[in-house]
Amino acid sequence: MKTIVKEEGIKALYRSYPVTVSMNIPFAMTVVCVNENLKTYIQPWNKTNSIFWYFVCAGAAGGLAGLVTNPLDVVKTRL
Repeated sequence: MKTIVKEEGIKALYRSYPVTVSMNIPFAMTVVCVNENLKTYIQPWNKTNSIFWYFVCAGAAGGLAGLVTNPLDVVKTRL
């Protein structure tokens, strides 16, 4: 970090911050919307082994959100 600050300045540490924030907003929106809609569709509370179905809903929502925000994550990594 000392070398980065010395050579590029303190701004270099925050170069990707706007992209990170702009990536987290659609990620969170996608996770919440997909998770809630899947739970409404699957209704895990009416099934045996309901905890498994809650994990399925959350996993699918997280996977889809990662797929949606992957291009922004690539931009952030390259910055």
